[in-house]
Amino acid sequence: MPPEREKWAPTLYGVTAEALVLSRGSNPEIVREDAPGLIITRGVQDDPVQIWTKGAAVGMPVMHTPDAHIVAKVL
Repeated sequence: MPPEREKWAPTLYGVTAEALVLSRGSNPEIVREDAPGLIITRGVQDDPVQIWTKGAAVGMPVMHTPDAHIVAKVL
């Protein structure tokens, strides 16, 4: 692997479905432009007693110039 892997294929984050729901104006609320690609939510129920944490992410490594990263020997 090259010493500066981020230059080869940086990870780009998209908007999660949870971020879209939170940007609709519910409580808690986030601004649509700030909707993150990584989101953690927490919920509580009284009967039966439950406390849960949910994490969601949307990300993908993207190679901007894949032809510059391939070395091939053609016979």
